[in-house]
Amino acid sequence: MTANRPNNLAESFGVRRFGTTDLVIVMVLWGAMAVVIGGVLAELVSDTDAPLAKAQAEAYALQLAEAHAAELRDTTRSGVGLRGPASVVTVSASGRDAVQMGTLGRDPWGNPYGYIVTAKGVVVWSHGKNGVAESKDVLGRFEMGQVVGSFRFSGDDLGFLKFNTESRL
Repeated sequence: MTANRPNNLAESFGVRRFGTTDLVIVMVLWGAMAVVIGGVLAELVSDTDAPLAKAQAEAYALQLAEAHAAELRDTTRSGVGLRGPASVVTVSASGRDAVQMGTLGRDPWGNPYGYIVTAKGVVVWSHGKNGVAESKDVLGRFEMGQVVGSFRFSGDDLGFLKFNTESRL
């Protein structure tokens, strides 16, 4: 009778031991779950507002550039200042060198886009997520008609610059 007796308690209950293969299977399953959950969390946390703001700034800049070019082509309005969006503030209005600036629309963070229209081009920008103007120096140089060879926004400011094809900075 003693020959059929189990060697330990686990064998007496028919419990299988946790082996190396079982450990590998559990680790693979945990890894797969981590990848799936990590991907979902990364998608939730990722910043999709910045690309949207850049695309909107580009669309506004292209529209303003086209409106500016159409005004310059309109010979029936000679001597009349350039038209712009309702928020336009005309800084100087001397015919083809008119400088307009103002705000239009709202960025994904709820702040208005700023814009400047000059004879050299159009720039539309957002102050980004923090809403702080960090690109005042380069925008001021553009507004004054100075050379802005490597135009770059500072901090989290972003936007789009459309040069006039007839003039280069």
